[in-house]
Amino acid sequence: MHLTCPDEVIRFIGGTLQSALAQPAVASILADRPVSFRFGIVDPDCVLYVDAVRREVRFTAADDAPSAMVAMRAKTALALCQGHVDVGDALGTGEIVATDDLAPLFGLLSAAAALPSIYADLARREGRVDLLAS
Repeated sequence: MHLTCPDEVIRFIGGTLQSALAQPAVASILADRPVSFRFGIVDPDCVLYVDAVRREVRFTAADDAPSAMVAMRAKTALALCQGHVDVGDALGTGEIVATDDLAPLFGLLSAAAALPSIYADLARREGRVDLLAS
């Protein structure tokens, strides 16, 4: 279960985040949180820019600076999308590294309950059931 290239990070991690941002329930959670994130993904290396205000995921830098920066291995991002990561623990162990101001990150993660079903649907639709944890 791993991603092999930046295009797969964009397709599966970026696609999951984009679909989540488009859901009305997630949009309502994030409505009062004008946040943007720079997600650095390692192995394979890729950067995703998540803008909760515009409800979009970009793969090129935005004009404005992100509210927070987060970095993790692609394997961790996959597990996070499937609901298998305790973010507090992962931050404590260094599995996820974030800027000092974690408030924006926890605001975004409050909407994370939507991710597992979105991710699983995407992986199945793309014929990549190998990316689903058993």
